[in-house]
Amino acid sequence: MDIIRSFGKAIDIVLSEPDTGIYDAYNKGLKLATGDIIGILNSDDYFISNQILSNISNQFIKDPKLDAFFSGVQFISKYSGKITRIIPAVGFSPRKMYLGLMPPHPGAYICREVYEKIGYFDTSFNITGDFEFFVRIFLKHNIYYKKTDKIIVNMSLGGVSTSGLHSYIIITKEFSRSLIKNGLFGSKILLLFRGIVKLLQFSPFLSLKNKMSNK
Repeated sequence: MDIIRSFGKAIDIVLSEPDTGIYDAYNKGLKLATGDIIGILNSDDYFISNQILSNISNQFIKDPKLDAFFSGVQFISKYSGKITRIIPAVGFSPRKMYLGLMPPHPGAYICREVYEKIGYFDTSFNITGDFEFFVRIFLKHNIYYKKTDKIIVNMSLGGVSTSGLHSYIIITKEFSRSLIKNGLFGSKILLLFRGIVKLLQFSPFLSLKNKMSNK
Protein backbone atom coordinates (compact mmCIF):
# COMPACT_ATOMS: atom_id res chain seq x y z
CA MET A 1 0.00 0.00 0.00
CA ASP A 2 2.91 2.36 0.65
CA ILE A 3 4.15 1.81 -2.89
CA ILE A 4 0.67 2.42 -4.30
CA ARG A 5 0.25 5.61 -2.27
CA SER A 6 3.62 6.87 -3.54
CA PHE A 7 2.12 7.13 -7.04
CA GLY A 8 -0.58 9.48 -5.82
CA LYS A 9 -2.80 10.76 -8.61
CA ALA A 10 -1.45 8.30 -11.20
CA ILE A 11 -3.82 5.60 -9.89
CA ASP A 12 -7.56 6.20 -10.20
CA ILE A 13 -8.98 3.53 -7.88
CA VAL A 14 -7.45 1.49 -5.06
CA LEU A 15 -9.35 -1.30 -3.33
CA SER A 16 -7.63 -3.23 -0.53
CA GLU A 17 -9.81 -5.64 1.43
CA PRO A 18 -10.20 -9.37 2.18
CA ASP A 19 -11.38 -11.62 -0.64
CA THR A 20 -12.03 -15.32 -1.17
CA GLY A 21 -9.22 -15.82 -3.69
CA ILE A 22 -7.63 -14.62 -6.92
CA TYR A 23 -10.79 -14.78 -9.00
CA ASP A 24 -12.88 -12.97 -6.42
CA ALA A 25 -10.26 -10.19 -6.51
CA TYR A 26 -10.29 -10.18 -10.33
CA ASN A 27 -14.08 -9.87 -10.36
CA LYS A 28 -13.95 -6.89 -8.02
CA GLY A 29 -11.54 -5.19 -10.40
CA LEU A 30 -13.63 -6.02 -13.45
CA LYS A 31 -16.74 -4.55 -11.88
CA LEU A 32 -14.87 -1.32 -11.10
CA ALA A 33 -13.33 -1.04 -14.57
CA THR A 34 -14.72 1.70 -16.80
CA GLY A 35 -12.46 1.35 -19.86
CA ASP A 36 -13.42 -0.35 -23.12
CA ILE A 37 -10.52 -2.83 -22.98
CA ILE A 38 -9.40 -4.72 -19.87
CA GLY A 39 -6.09 -6.43 -19.10
CA ILE A 40 -4.92 -7.95 -15.83
CA LEU A 41 -1.32 -7.55 -14.63
CA ASN A 42 -0.49 -9.58 -11.52
CA SER A 43 1.94 -9.00 -8.69
CA ASP A 44 5.61 -9.25 -9.78
CA ASP A 45 4.65 -9.15 -13.48
CA TYR A 46 5.65 -6.17 -15.62
CA PHE A 47 5.50 -4.94 -19.22
CA ILE A 48 8.62 -5.34 -21.33
CA SER A 49 8.33 -1.76 -22.64
CA ASN A 50 6.44 1.49 -22.12
CA GLN A 51 4.70 1.17 -25.50
CA ILE A 52 2.74 -2.01 -24.74
CA LEU A 53 -0.63 -0.44 -23.86
CA SER A 54 -0.59 1.99 -26.78
CA ASN A 55 0.29 -0.86 -29.17
CA ILE A 56 -2.60 -2.97 -27.87
CA SER A 57 -4.97 -0.01 -28.07
CA ASN A 58 -4.01 0.47 -31.71
CA GLN A 59 -5.04 -3.12 -32.49
CA PHE A 60 -8.59 -2.38 -31.32
CA ILE A 61 -8.65 0.96 -33.12
CA LYS A 62 -7.63 -0.69 -36.40
CA ASP A 63 -10.28 -3.41 -36.01
CA PRO A 64 -13.33 -2.10 -34.06
CA LYS A 65 -15.04 -5.52 -34.25
CA LEU A 66 -12.25 -7.14 -32.23
CA ASP A 67 -13.39 -8.82 -28.98
CA ALA A 68 -9.94 -9.77 -27.69
CA PHE A 69 -6.24 -9.54 -28.50
CA PHE A 70 -3.65 -12.03 -27.22
CA SER A 71 0.11 -11.69 -26.84
CA GLY A 72 2.82 -13.92 -25.40
CA VAL A 73 4.55 -13.77 -22.02
CA GLN A 74 7.89 -14.98 -20.69
CA PHE A 75 9.15 -16.10 -17.29
CA ILE A 76 12.21 -14.36 -15.89
CA SER A 77 14.43 -15.81 -13.15
CA LYS A 78 14.55 -13.53 -10.10
CA TYR A 79 18.13 -14.62 -9.49
CA SER A 80 19.80 -14.57 -12.91
CA GLY A 81 17.45 -12.26 -14.80
CA LYS A 82 17.47 -14.74 -17.69
CA ILE A 83 14.44 -16.00 -19.60
CA THR A 84 13.49 -19.46 -18.31
CA ARG A 85 10.29 -20.09 -20.25
CA ILE A 86 8.26 -18.53 -23.05
CA ILE A 87 4.49 -18.99 -23.43
CA PRO A 88 3.51 -17.80 -26.92
CA ALA A 89 0.01 -16.81 -27.97
CA VAL A 90 0.52 -17.20 -31.71
CA GLY A 91 0.25 -21.00 -31.74
CA PHE A 92 -3.01 -21.08 -29.80
CA SER A 93 -6.26 -22.39 -31.25
CA PRO A 94 -9.50 -23.04 -29.30
CA ARG A 95 -9.41 -26.81 -29.95
CA LYS A 96 -6.14 -27.01 -28.00
CA MET A 97 -8.10 -26.23 -24.84
CA TYR A 98 -9.18 -29.88 -24.81
CA LEU A 99 -5.50 -30.58 -24.05
CA GLY A 100 -5.41 -27.94 -21.32
CA LEU A 101 -3.59 -25.40 -23.49
CA MET A 102 -4.69 -21.78 -23.40
CA PRO A 103 -3.28 -18.37 -24.32
CA PRO A 104 -1.33 -16.78 -21.46
CA HIS A 105 -3.74 -14.77 -19.31
CA PRO A 106 -1.36 -11.82 -18.62
CA GLY A 107 -1.11 -11.35 -22.39
CA ALA A 108 -4.89 -11.19 -22.85
CA TYR A 109 -6.74 -7.92 -23.52
CA ILE A 110 -10.50 -8.32 -23.71
CA CYS A 111 -13.34 -5.88 -24.35
CA ARG A 112 -15.39 -5.07 -21.27
CA GLU A 113 -18.54 -5.97 -23.23
CA VAL A 114 -17.34 -9.60 -23.39
CA TYR A 115 -17.31 -9.83 -19.59
CA GLU A 116 -20.71 -8.14 -19.39
CA LYS A 117 -22.18 -10.58 -21.90
CA ILE A 118 -20.47 -13.86 -20.92
CA GLY A 119 -19.91 -13.27 -17.21
CA TYR A 120 -16.97 -12.93 -14.86
CA PHE A 121 -14.61 -15.52 -13.34
CA ASP A 122 -16.07 -18.55 -11.54
CA THR A 123 -14.80 -18.23 -7.96
CA SER A 124 -15.31 -21.96 -7.26
CA PHE A 125 -12.00 -22.60 -9.06
CA ASN A 126 -8.82 -22.22 -7.01
CA ILE A 127 -6.25 -22.02 -9.81
CA THR A 128 -7.91 -22.32 -13.23
CA GLY A 129 -10.71 -19.77 -13.21
CA ASP A 130 -9.02 -18.09 -16.18
CA PHE A 131 -9.05 -21.39 -18.11
CA GLU A 132 -12.76 -21.87 -17.39
CA PHE A 133 -13.43 -18.31 -18.56
CA PHE A 134 -11.49 -18.98 -21.77
CA VAL A 135 -13.51 -22.19 -22.30
CA ARG A 136 -16.65 -20.05 -22.25
CA ILE A 137 -15.41 -17.33 -24.60
CA PHE A 138 -13.69 -19.62 -27.12
CA LEU A 139 -15.59 -22.91 -27.13
CA LYS A 140 -19.11 -21.73 -26.24
CA HIS A 141 -19.33 -18.19 -27.57
CA ASN A 142 -16.69 -18.17 -30.32
CA ILE A 143 -15.48 -14.61 -29.79
CA TYR A 144 -13.61 -12.73 -32.52
CA TYR A 145 -9.96 -12.46 -31.55
CA LYS A 146 -6.49 -11.89 -32.94
CA LYS A 147 -3.09 -12.95 -31.67
CA THR A 148 0.51 -11.95 -32.15
CA ASP A 149 3.94 -13.54 -31.79
CA LYS A 150 5.05 -10.52 -29.73
CA ILE A 151 5.98 -10.97 -26.05
CA ILE A 152 4.54 -8.23 -23.85
CA VAL A 153 4.88 -9.31 -20.20
CA ASN A 154 7.71 -10.58 -18.02
CA MET A 155 6.52 -12.91 -15.26
CA SER A 156 8.26 -14.19 -12.13
CA LEU A 157 8.20 -17.84 -11.09
CA GLY A 158 6.41 -18.84 -7.90
CA GLY A 159 2.81 -17.88 -8.66
CA VAL A 160 -0.15 -20.04 -7.72
CA SER A 161 -0.11 -21.82 -11.09
CA THR A 162 3.68 -22.45 -11.17
CA SER A 163 4.19 -24.20 -7.83
CA GLY A 164 5.19 -27.75 -8.73
CA LEU A 165 3.63 -31.19 -9.06
CA HIS A 166 0.87 -30.68 -6.50
CA SER A 167 -0.49 -27.64 -8.34
CA TYR A 168 -0.14 -29.52 -11.65
CA ILE A 169 -2.46 -32.27 -10.38
CA ILE A 170 -4.98 -29.74 -9.03
CA ILE A 171 -4.86 -27.82 -12.31
CA THR A 172 -5.52 -31.00 -14.32
CA LYS A 173 -8.61 -31.77 -12.24
CA GLU A 174 -9.86 -28.20 -12.53
CA PHE A 175 -9.25 -28.14 -16.30
CA SER A 176 -11.40 -31.27 -16.62
CA ARG A 177 -14.12 -29.74 -14.44
CA SER A 178 -14.03 -26.53 -16.50
CA LEU A 179 -14.77 -28.41 -19.71
CA ILE A 180 -17.40 -30.73 -18.22
CA LYS A 181 -19.16 -27.81 -16.49
CA ASN A 182 -19.64 -26.21 -19.90
CA GLY A 183 -21.00 -29.40 -21.47
CA LEU A 184 -17.73 -30.35 -23.20
CA PHE A 185 -15.43 -33.38 -23.18
CA GLY A 186 -12.88 -33.15 -20.35
CA SER A 187 -10.56 -36.18 -20.10
CA LYS A 188 -8.02 -35.98 -17.23
CA ILE A 189 -5.71 -38.40 -19.07
CA LEU A 190 -5.75 -36.29 -22.24
CA LEU A 191 -5.17 -33.12 -20.22
CA LEU A 192 -2.06 -34.60 -18.57
CA PHE A 193 -0.29 -34.58 -21.97
CA ARG A 194 -0.07 -30.78 -21.89
CA GLY A 195 3.06 -31.29 -19.77
CA ILE A 196 4.97 -32.30 -22.92
CA VAL A 197 4.11 -28.99 -24.59
CA LYS A 198 4.97 -27.04 -21.44
CA LEU A 199 8.33 -28.82 -21.20
CA LEU A 200 9.27 -27.54 -24.65
CA GLN A 201 8.68 -23.97 -23.44
CA PHE A 202 11.58 -24.09 -20.95
CA SER A 203 15.00 -22.57 -21.58
CA PRO A 204 17.11 -25.63 -22.61
CA PHE A 205 14.63 -26.42 -25.39
CA LEU A 206 14.32 -22.75 -26.33
CA SER A 207 18.10 -22.53 -26.74
CA LEU A 208 18.14 -25.63 -28.92
CA LYS A 209 15.27 -24.26 -31.04
CA ASN A 210 17.08 -20.93 -31.51
CA LYS A 211 20.31 -22.69 -32.55
CA MET A 212 18.45 -24.79 -35.12
CA SER A 213 16.59 -21.77 -36.53
CA ASN A 214 19.87 -19.85 -36.93
CA LYS A 215 21.49 -22.57 -39.04
